[in-house]
Amino acid sequence: VLFRSRGQKDLHSVLGDKFDGVLISDFLSAYNKIEAKAKQRCLVHLLRDLKRVQECLGEDSTVMNYCNRLKQIIEKAVMLAKTFKAGECSAEIFEKIKQSLKKSLADLDFADPSHRILQRFVKRLRRHKDEIFTFLDYPYVEYHNNRAERQIRPNVILRKIVFGNRSPKGVKNHGVLMSIIQTAHLRGL
Repeated sequence: VLFRSRGQKDLHSVLGDKFDGVLISDFLSAYNKIEAKAKQRCLVHLLRDLKRVQECLGEDSTVMNYCNRLKQIIEKAVMLAKTFKAGECSAEIFEKIKQSLKKSLADLDFADPSHRILQRFVKRLRRHKDEIFTFLDYPYVEYHNNRAERQIRPNVILRKIVFGNRSPKGVKNHGVLMSIIQTAHLRGL
């Protein structure tokens, strides 16, 4: 997320040709070209987009049924992960429910979206279906990218207060300094 505004080239220079981990990100297209062991798309962003679809097309019962079903599947997956991490669910039951949820998501499709906002949403969901429930396969992975967004928030606020940097060199220097400060903070230094 730190390199979002700097573009794909910088993502490659940081992550390399193939990131040997799970990349948690929003739906910014620059992340599509990054190869990783696995990817988790932010479900908070997905639910926010789903809410926009519901607000725009709330009077269409077919759209609402689709949206409600998708929301239920996502909420069940999040609850399953929380229950399993809390030790309230056996590995066998977890695996069975996980497979059922993945099948439900794979089977969920909207045949012919006629509204532009729904077309965009359905296209995004189809493209990233395999990156929605990665957090169920890797217990250490979160289902959202909120942690990364919270970590860059102070930098974004500072940039707004000072009205940005005046040169490309200033942008680079500021990014490096903020990265060093955040890394030190995370390591308790």
